Formats: sequence, C-alpha cells, structure tokens
Amino acid sequence: MGCATPPAGAFSPQQIRSAYGVNLLSQEGAGQTIAIVDAYDNPDLVSSSSAAYASSDLHNFDAYYGLPDFGGSGPTFTKLDENGGTNYPATESGSNWAEEEALDVEWAHAIAPLANIVLIEASSASYTDLISTAVATACNIPGVSAVSMSFTAPDSFFDSFYDPSFATPSGHTGITFLAASGDSGAPGGYPAYSPDVVAVGGTSLTLSGNNYGSEAGWSGSGGSGGFSFLGPNRCIGAHGERGDGDRQYLSMKRIPRCTDHFAHPGRALAWSSST
Repeated sequence: MGCATPPAGAFSPQQIRSAYGVNLLSQEGAGQTIAIVDAYDNPDLVSSSSAAYASSDLHNFDAYYGLPDFGGSGPTFTKLDENGGTNYPATESGSNWAEEEALDVEWAHAIAPLANIVLIEASSASYTDLISTAVATACNIPGVSAVSMSFTAPDSFFDSFYDPSFATPSGHTGITFLAASGDSGAPGGYPAYSPDVVAVGGTSLTLSGNNYGSEAGWSGSGGSGGFSFLGPNRCIGAHGERGDGDRQYLSMKRIPRCTDHFAHPGRALAWSSST
C-alpha cells in the first residue's frame, strides 16, 4: 500500500482538471476504454469485479479525492495478463514498475473518471512481451480507444519491426497509441519515436489558486530527433511550438508522486510516463 494521505503541496485531481479545463468536458470519458500497458504485477491494483477491490489502492485513491469509483453502475477497472487472462506476472523487486502502474491507472482515471480502464501487465520488459503481445491484446479488446505505453528505450534501426503493432485492427474502434518520450532528457526513445505513436512529454506546472498559472518544459522529458525516424520540421506542444526538427509530440502533465502518486508542484511527468 502507498501513502494514506498526500504530501504537503500535492496537486489534487480537481486542481489538474481545472488548470487544463478538463473539468469543462461534459462526457468525462464516458463510453471510452483506456488500455494501459506496463510490465510485471502490481498486487495492490485489483479488478473492480473482485471482492478485494474495496480495500485496494485504487479504491482508496478514489475515496480520498471524491472521484467516481469503479464497479457497480460506474466504470470498470480490469487487470489482465499480457495474453488477456488473469495469470498475472511476478512483481519485480527493486524496480518502479508497480509504482508506475498505479500512477498510470489512478491519473488516467482522474482525467477521464467515467472511462473504463484495462491494465495489461506484460510478463517482462522486453518488446516481445510489451509490444508484440501486450499491445496486441489491448488492440483486440472491444471498445478500446486509447493505448497508453509507459515505457521507453533508446531507438534503433530494428524498432520499425514493431511498428505494425500500432495499428487499429480491421472493424475495431479507432485507437490512439500514446507513449512516454522518456525521463532522461534528449534524445527520447521508442516507441514514442514511432510515426504511428503520439509521443507524450512533460512540463512543470505552477498554479494560480486552482487555475493555470504558468509552466515550463521538464528537463527530463525526452526530445530531439530519433535515430531511425525522421520528424517534421517543428514540434508542437500544448503551449507552444519549437522549430528544432523534433518529431511531433504532445506536451501533457506529468503527475509526480510519492509512493501513492499524489501530484506536486514544480515537478513534471508525462500522463503516459516511462519507468
């Protein structure tokens, strides 16, 4: 389990939603399904259909912030293994994967509180498990309209082998593929560099009350040209453009965390963050 209460100065979901005007959207994700792909198991994330959900981290996060909870007549949260079953992988000790999964799920829910969420846990951090298997599983879940990939690695000429994985299957709802641009500055990495994926970078936000104040690019967010993919002549962010030859990216909030994923001012992390 993570922190029972947020640290001092943490941003709440309501503050983030207000700052970016997300609270003005009437649908709040209703009718959409977000698939999140990570590696290894987070045992504190439990499907909303399970009796154990009532004591899970996700339920506690929702209760603390007054968010619509999963289950009942509300949206659903489902945790699957990379093949779409419930034979979950092992938890990897000494890594940030479990924390990353909780952050991804809880803050995707905070931004789109009425959307269904499916977490797909790959058996390892290999591209074979993460992309060839887990992403393929996500693409074949009915109703999935977004696939979020919280991982990145330096790109190479071999990465194009995996690009066909980022395509909407015939007859399926259109899917948007999103991936973290990285946490280590330039250059970014794959799959964010794929021309079939929206690369998500990070900024640091300052609020004025509960309203948007200012923000600046986060130095750890990956950028610059890719090793094997050529980009357009400018990169478009949420609050500006830069003509440095980067491939197009989407600048969204990174929600910093302690163990239980509360947002702090002055730090940055992508909505689909890398490990």
